[in-house]
Parts: sequence; C-alpha cells; structure tokens
Amino acid sequence: MSVEFRRSFVKDLEKITDQRLKQQVREVILVVRINPQDQRIYCLTLQGGVDEEFVAAYCPAGTTLTCTDDVIRLANIRADQTSIVGLVRHLHNLGCMILALES
Repeated sequence: MSVEFRRSFVKDLEKITDQRLKQQVREVILVVRINPQDQRIYCLTLQGGVDEEFVAAYCPAGTTLTCTDDVIRLANIRADQTSIVGLVRHLHNLGCMILALES
C-alpha cells in the first residue's frame, strides 16, 4: 500500500462520524493487515487524557482501560509492531507521557 494511498484512506476514515462504524472499519483494517504470527499483546502505561471513548475509537477491540490516580494502563492491546507504533505516536501527539510499553 503506497504512502499516498494510506494518507488518503486515513483522511477518509476521519470523516466517518458514526463512532461504532469507524471502530468496525478499523477492526477490519487490523484483521486484513495483521498476520497472526506478527501480532503480539501489548500493555501501555501512561499519563495523560485517555478515556473509554479514546479506547473505543483508536484501540483494537478487547483493549482494557484501567485508571489509578494519574496513571492510565491500556492492556490486552492485540497489534502488530506497526499498529502499536502508530498508537504510541497518536498518544504522544495528544500530549500523553508514555511511562512503559510491555509485550
């Protein structure tokens, strides 16, 4: 998939206003892109403004959110390396501080 096509696709995906539909499209993309052998289960520990709405919109299905004090833990993130890097970049762009990433 070319970089230009990917950018265009991401712009089109952001135009979808129905959050459930947007999540379903993301899940289909993950299933199509991810080879099960490349997939791992990750856990991210961070500080910042992440809530259940963010998890539903940007994380793979099955991701769990736990908040304690000012530390947020996203667990059971099933993704390949490209997807987890994209998620980390998105969190960084939102101003979140990544404290730990485990696989």
